[in-house]
Amino acid sequence: MFNAYSGACRIFNLHYLLGGAPTLYEDGQAIRDYVNITTSSTPMCSCSRSNVPSAAYSNVGGGTPYTTAEFSDVVRRH
Repeated sequence: MFNAYSGACRIFNLHYLLGGAPTLYEDGQAIRDYVNITTSSTPMCSCSRSNVPSAAYSNVGGGTPYTTAEFSDVVRRH
C-alpha cells in the first residue's frame, strides 16, 4: 500500500539534507502513529508465520501519535 507519507522519515530527511522543507499534505495536522521498522518487524514476522488467512490485516503502532508537522519537526531537529 502507498500513501503520501510512506517512507516519511526518509523523504523528510532528504528534503532537509538538500536545504528545503518537505511538502506537508492535509495541512500537516493529520495524526499518524509512525513506527520504527525494528518495532514492527517482530510482530509482522510472527503474523506471517501464523495460520491466519492472508486476507487478515494487522496494525502495528508505536503507541505515540504525532501530527505530520510534529514528525517533520522531529526529523528536522535530529
